[in-house]
Amino acid sequence: MIRLTRLNGSHLWMNPDLIASVEQRPDTTVTLVDGRHLVVQESPAEVATEMVQFRASILALADELLRRPAEQEGDAEPATENKVYLLPRPSDAEQG
Repeated sequence: MIRLTRLNGSHLWMNPDLIASVEQRPDTTVTLVDGRHLVVQESPAEVATEMVQFRASILALADELLRRPAEQEGDAEPATENKVYLLPRPSDAEQG
């Protein structure tokens, strides 16, 4: 999830997969895949950066989780068997 700021200063957490487009008109307008619009304080470039960082963090975490079993077993290669990992939920303090 990415954190965005409404014009009134309140924060919202958004699933970036639901964002269809981001435009400057003159305020930043986020259009969702269902056609709804949100107006936020962040610039379109800032929203795009947040989306890229979110996706990169998912890939980095997936890579870490795939390598963890191999490191624990002393193998040089990541484990190839299918395993399910449950991730801890972030605390309210981490969400800001």
